[in-house]
Amino acid sequence: MTTRVEAASPIAEGLGTNLSTGRFARLKAWLLWVLLAIGTAVAVALWWTASGTGESPQYVTEPVKRGDLIVIVSATGTLAPTNQVDVGSELSGIIKTVEVDYDDRVRVGQVLARLDTTKLDAQTMQSRAALEAAQAKLQQTQATAEEARAQLARLEQVHQASKGRVPSAQELDAQRAAMKRAEADQANAAAACRRPGPLSTPSRPISPRW
Repeated sequence: MTTRVEAASPIAEGLGTNLSTGRFARLKAWLLWVLLAIGTAVAVALWWTASGTGESPQYVTEPVKRGDLIVIVSATGTLAPTNQVDVGSELSGIIKTVEVDYDDRVRVGQVLARLDTTKLDAQTMQSRAALEAAQAKLQQTQATAEEARAQLARLEQVHQASKGRVPSAQELDAQRAAMKRAEADQANAAAACRRPGPLSTPSRPISPRW
């Protein structure tokens, strides 16, 4: 038993030594590759940093020149004019003719459109007839008022001449009331003459105003 153990010991020692030596060699090679990769990465980083910040800035100079400025404005939405003119008229009705077209330039006082004045002319004639009738009514009421005043004056003269006997006080009061009614009718007829009718002025063409 002693001889076998002694014979086996050198073999075991040789195998253990060989195994330890191979493991150390592999570990050493692995560490060498790791250190080489780290060194390469550090060298690349240093070179990149030096090449990026080490250069001085470059300036380009040009002589002064005179030229035109070009301004370009872009926007979205609906276009609106800076000055907008509203074209309108004091009259309304059916358009007979149009004297301008879309986007035409117009000036103050230019005729843009003409109205059909058939109905307006009829209203004008009707208003004039009503005015003439009111004036005739005014003349009639004026005559009635003058007649009532004259009748009252005669009654008062008779009353004074008869020393109050004729006419009676009732007749004088009735005549005074009739004169006041005649004067009121005259004032009403005068107001009807001054009152504007449906259309007091003739029609005019539609023109711009601003």
